[in-house]
Amino acid sequence: MGKDKTTVKISLILLLILSFYILWPYASAILFAIILAYFTYPVYRWMERRTHKIIAAGNLMILVAVVIIVGIMEGLRVLMRELIKIYEILPEILVGLDSIREVEFMGYRIVDEAVESAMSRVMNYLTGLGASIPHIFFSLLIFFVGYFYFLVHGEKAYEYIKDRLPFCDDNKKRILEKVKLNVDGFIRAEILIAFAQGIVGGIIFYIFGSPYPLFFAILIGILALIPVVGPSLVYWPVGLYEILRQNYVIGIAYIVSGICIISTMDYFLRPRIMGGKAKIHPFVILLGFLGGIYAFGPAGIIIGPILLSLAIILIEEFKAECKVED
Repeated sequence: MGKDKTTVKISLILLLILSFYILWPYASAILFAIILAYFTYPVYRWMERRTHKIIAAGNLMILVAVVIIVGIMEGLRVLMRELIKIYEILPEILVGLDSIREVEFMGYRIVDEAVESAMSRVMNYLTGLGASIPHIFFSLLIFFVGYFYFLVHGEKAYEYIKDRLPFCDDNKKRILEKVKLNVDGFIRAEILIAFAQGIVGGIIFYIFGSPYPLFFAILIGILALIPVVGPSLVYWPVGLYEILRQNYVIGIAYIVSGICIISTMDYFLRPRIMGGKAKIHPFVILLGFLGGIYAFGPAGIIIGPILLSLAIILIEEFKAECKVED
């Protein structure tokens, strides 16, 4: 009997490893579908009361698909327009960089190395993009199908996970409440603040005469998710570049407005948006942001910090339960 149990355990472990190996390429699509289903579930419930759960989930899935497709098309249109603008003024940018191209640090020409590295990465990405089209297609398919079923069977999935958590009933309830607070807090605080900073940053760049304010608005919004540095990775380089071009007033204006307006928005908006929501430590967000992008691609911007915060919650509750048992 003992040998049979050992065989079953080994078989289960092997099956789990194989299942993980099979699902990993589409982990980001599945996790993103779960997160989106969680936040759109109230809308689904409202629609379900007026139609049928299958119709409600199908309509919501179509709506999300339209929003994503329109967003991607509009994003590509804006990106191409901004890239054309950058290409048109590229000779002027290169002339402006000539004054600092000779600057060396530990034997490296910083600007030349940075430009070559950036161009190499861009070319490698564009080269690999064609080969990634099948994977992108199947990821989108899994995302939409998963999103549909997570809406329809969301409550069953919730109960399934709840029943199988290796904790007592009181701890299960507390864990799920903490999870909800952390996920809500991250989305409401980090995403909304980043969105607001991107809009304000775009307006500032437009006022100061930047030829591509929308590009910088999107860049600031994305980088605002990185704790501590965030938008400063945009307005400091742009400001210093303008100063090197002897546009001292504009360069200083970018830096001062970035510090006094864009970056300080975090301190004013966060307490009002967070309210009683749980706060994720900035270092956890940083690790989740960078590690999430590496592991899951662009979706890792959201998935990474949330997964790390959930792992911390489970570890803390496991330690607390172990203490009680001792």
